[in-house]
Amino acid sequence: SISNQRKHSRVLHNLQSNAQLLILDEVHLLKTLTGQKRKLAAAFKTPLRWGLTGTPLPNNVGEYYGIVTLVDSKALGGLSMTQFHQDFAAPIERGQYADATDAEKTCAREQTAVLRRSLASTVLHKSGDVLKRLLPEKKEHVLVYRYCAEDGVQLKGSIDAHNYLNAQSTVDRVLRRVKVRVASALLDRMEEGDATLVFSDHPDTLHAVAKRYQGLARVLEGQTATTAREEMISEFQRGEVDILCISTRAGCTSINCQRANRVVLLDPSENPTQDHQAICRAWRMGQRRPVHVFRCAAVDTVDIRVLQRGAIKSGVAHSVTDAQHIRSQVTKADAHTDATSGAFQLQPMSSCPDAALATADAALFEG
Repeated sequence: SISNQRKHSRVLHNLQSNAQLLILDEVHLLKTLTGQKRKLAAAFKTPLRWGLTGTPLPNNVGEYYGIVTLVDSKALGGLSMTQFHQDFAAPIERGQYADATDAEKTCAREQTAVLRRSLASTVLHKSGDVLKRLLPEKKEHVLVYRYCAEDGVQLKGSIDAHNYLNAQSTVDRVLRRVKVRVASALLDRMEEGDATLVFSDHPDTLHAVAKRYQGLARVLEGQTATTAREEMISEFQRGEVDILCISTRAGCTSINCQRANRVVLLDPSENPTQDHQAICRAWRMGQRRPVHVFRCAAVDTVDIRVLQRGAIKSGVAHSVTDAQHIRSQVTKADAHTDATSGAFQLQPMSSCPDAALATADAALFEG
């Protein structure tokens, strides 16, 4: 009602004018300078602000500027976004590639150190090593698979037709079908007591996977009602179902599924923090078993580029926040091309019985 809106407006104005402390959880969601939620938070005239996040650099160094300046507008001495990009974001990101020159790598490290020193009194950071001491082991595996000959013919035919919309539609349809087979290959290897979270950007893929395991799987997506969402999670946690298929954007935050000891990521995210948060639905406080994570990507598809870009973004984040300079194997050209040759292979990040899937041929995923 209008009266309630007016009352809410008065309460908000009073808080913005008189509150002494503003605590912003998941502050990385307010990174965009022109976002409405950020503007609302910035309107609070509190003398003290705290921003909490586990992913302070979601995509690039420029977003770090948005987060830091929201919490402390004086932290960077009034540096503009344009100047920040020129002095810090651009040189730091240029130095992360495998083919960066020695001068670019040196400049990146120097500017990273300058940035950390400049924010020493504003940013209190703890690395993931804190969780590693409290949680069971987490092993991540990169599964690169090939589509079968029949799928390859459809893909090549659609691309040769030079009709982008038809080609994209065919590629999406074919790859989703392949991804259902990949997910099934992993799920069929579940042992007694295992529980798996399957993440995908495409609800159709999730429903197709769940259909193969009727009675054992549930699908949680953006359209799932709150009550149904809570019931699905409860069923999974109680052990009534062993597979929970989740839309990445709808369920990569705000749910707890510590019963899961396996996480399957069918679609690499352009924002690697989404994948990280999806993994943390299982690998979090309360988890009592080792967790195996499978990142899936098809050879000669955009998935490879996304994984490569994610590796660069994660390297930048570790460099800025943890002072860890990770040696990249990705060139600038690799990170910006839409597909790579079949010769490029990402190997499992650690060994486990399912790692053999990384070099398996397409026959494994047929049927």
